[in-house]
Amino acid sequence: MHYAPDSSGPQSGELADWEIALVELLVFDFLSSRTALPGFEVDDLMQECLLHWWSQRQRYKETRGASKKTFMRRVVKAKLIDIERVLKAGKRGGGQHPLSLDAPLSQEGGDDQTLGDLVPAGETGDEVMSSVMREHLLSRLAPGQRCLALGLEAGMSMSEVSRRLDVPRTTLYDELERIRRLFRDEGLEEFLR
Repeated sequence: MHYAPDSSGPQSGELADWEIALVELLVFDFLSSRTALPGFEVDDLMQECLLHWWSQRQRYKETRGASKKTFMRRVVKAKLIDIERVLKAGKRGGGQHPLSLDAPLSQEGGDDQTLGDLVPAGETGDEVMSSVMREHLLSRLAPGQRCLALGLEAGMSMSEVSRRLDVPRTTLYDELERIRRLFRDEGLEEFLR
């Protein structure tokens, strides 16, 4: 199997079998260490990586000390990480349409309940969003992390939480950093205090 991009690109010619095999190996290795990338099949990732490699392979300079295969590994791995980063950013709401509060929750007839019916009276959209996000994030925490977050939210000091949970403060600071990392990974830094 040869992959031959059209000759209008920066460099014409076919990719060698070893290049295709190396990309396949890198894609499978990448996917085995991560959760599935929604919207991408193995063939799609290989195609993206092969196209990227084809456009970048003329940048290889033997005088820099790395072999062509090493250079290719770096280029392809960087492309895979970029693809993953873009997909994760899209999960945070990019490209999604806002929901109407008047739209029915169920597509089936007979249930006339709307999203607006679930919003408590007197609360603004920001208050509802904060409440929903708070519950979502708390549900993602381990029980000890949840106790730490709720204790700090209630105004307790780290020492008070440490005594109440009977856990060393250094351990709690480590857990707090894990909680912050979770918020950052979810793109929700604004909910950190």
